[in-house]
Amino acid sequence: MKEGVDYELFVPDNEQDYWGCRILTGEFNETVIRFGAVALNEVEGALTFNFYVLESPDPEATIDNKDLQIVAHDILQSVLDTALEEGYAELTDRETGKQIEYWED
Repeated sequence: MKEGVDYELFVPDNEQDYWGCRILTGEFNETVIRFGAVALNEVEGALTFNFYVLESPDPEATIDNKDLQIVAHDILQSVLDTALEEGYAELTDRETGKQIEYWED
């Protein structure tokens, strides 16, 4: 997934608590989602997250739709990779509060 091609990020008017994401390609084109809690389970290496569908022309675009969950995951992974690579985000250990070094595979 690539920002500006497959999805675009935006901050809704009068909203500073979250950012939205409009899907620009594929099965869920023009679906708008927002992400909630995001966590990385270090033991399992799994990314867990919540997301919400704000609007969509597709009535099948719900949080329970497995295909949309995969698209949301791919977008979130892209956003996080870019933010970490460009230095806009930091990883912090929940228990110690210490910053975790980011490395690419």
